[in-house]
Amino acid sequence: PCFMLRGIPTHFDSKRGEPIAIETHLHLTSDHVQAATPLGWVLEDMRERVVDEAFTSHKPSWERHLGWPISFALAWRSR
Repeated sequence: PCFMLRGIPTHFDSKRGEPIAIETHLHLTSDHVQAATPLGWVLEDMRERVVDEAFTSHKPSWERHLGWPISFALAWRSR
């Protein structure tokens, strides 16, 4: 989430070997909720992860980002 503000391009190669980059679009967590609830979706669970010591033990260069949100997952059900 915080890292998306500057964009993190994701690169793949097509079946023909051509490079493809997926565009980054910023959506706040509330954007997801506000888009889903009028359509009848109910938020069942939400989990967030921040950069912590366990994370930086694998990626020490990320220590300057300790405490920053890095990912979230939303579990929805339809009404």
